[in-house]
Amino acid sequence: MIKVAISESAPLFRRSLIELLNTEYQNSPRYHIVLETASNEELFEALLKNIVTPDIVIVDLNIHNMNDILIVTELSKTFPTIPIIVFSDLTHKNAILNILHAGAVSHLSKYSNSESILETIKKVHHQYYSSNKYRSEMSELKSSSKKFTKVAGYVLSNREIHFLKLCSSELTYKEIAGKMNVSFSTVCNYREALFNKLSIRSRVGLVLFSINSLLFNPFLDL
Repeated sequence: MIKVAISESAPLFRRSLIELLNTEYQNSPRYHIVLETASNEELFEALLKNIVTPDIVIVDLNIHNMNDILIVTELSKTFPTIPIIVFSDLTHKNAILNILHAGAVSHLSKYSNSESILETIKKVHHQYYSSNKYRSEMSELKSSSKKFTKVAGYVLSNREIHFLKLCSSELTYKEIAGKMNVSFSTVCNYREALFNKLSIRSRVGLVLFSINSLLFNPFLDL
């Protein structure tokens, strides 16, 4: 039996998800909802109090609440043996990758059908708990995953912050790639991701963002 904890701010969607899992549970003894909350903060606090120990955590990520991705990171760090599945309205590839880098093991669109939801939960549970090698790899991945920091209202990874600081220098993108020990294409991906995330169109805009958010001081850092 798979013990599931659910955090979902929309009551109707939360109830629909619980009913879906309960229906599947009645057909075969597979799911047991051990915790349901209306916010990720409530779920995190409940887990800290050891009220329950779920096998899988399903959380809602509100794109308008920047704390949600930080809580995913904290959940992953504090409970590294519990896999996290994130539900959201996100469709942009880079935004979804940020969720996975934050510590989630899978992402589901809120427009997913019932079959996709059930299949994802089964797959995550099977991979995470049936393979010691997989669990070891996930633990290693989480311990080395990108840390996130809130900068001027935006959640940025440490690699993105490092890239922004180097962008504020006279280095070319190719030289920045050498400094960061990554490929030129990876640096281009950082640039495009930040253009989209910060609604910026040029390197000059990235430099101005760095200065305005105090990531870079042109009088001290040159």
